[in-house]
Amino acid sequence: MSCEFVPGTSACHEMAAKLIFDSAEEMCLFIFRSRDRSLRSLGRICRHPKGHFGYELMTIAVSDDRSCGLALGYDVNQYRAQQLWGSLWMLLATPPSQWWHLVARVGPVVDRYLPGIEADVYYISNFAIAGERRGKGLGKMLLAHVFAQARKKGFKRCQLDVAEKQIRARSFYKREGMVELFATDHRDLRERFDLPNLVRMSIAL
Repeated sequence: MSCEFVPGTSACHEMAAKLIFDSAEEMCLFIFRSRDRSLRSLGRICRHPKGHFGYELMTIAVSDDRSCGLALGYDVNQYRAQQLWGSLWMLLATPPSQWWHLVARVGPVVDRYLPGIEADVYYISNFAIAGERRGKGLGKMLLAHVFAQARKKGFKRCQLDVAEKQIRARSFYKREGMVELFATDHRDLRERFDLPNLVRMSIAL
């Protein structure tokens, strides 16, 4: 199956929202509190180029003239540069009744929950193939493209986090050459917010 890879644009916001939700369902439900609210808010956020879900950070996989996959990533400097924009778009995309939740709860929990990004690493924050297009080799092609682009930009490693319970996803990344470095263990976050342990995976480029 042939596939091409294009930069994200505002026009892909609905598809991007669905794939981001698919790639990080528990985190989205924690942040936005329901699937419908997640998709609405992410759809608004993904219309913008800036922010942690900004379309300028996306690579879209296109096959048979249909967008069918997404990889969203950045390095540590891009992550820091997007924090203000990310916070702004998050607030504007959610009802005012949720702002206290975002500021007082989500921010501190996310800072604890997600491992940091090292200086020479390209970090894949979200990676997903549309459900009806899985099993056709598109994920393998998209991941290889992300690795190649990161290598061209001078990164030494590419890393991502995957839920510990996602055995099939972990097996896929291992088949593509990634190794598991460590797993997080935030028991209190699992019990209070249903956030799964994460496994940090890495590949040398």
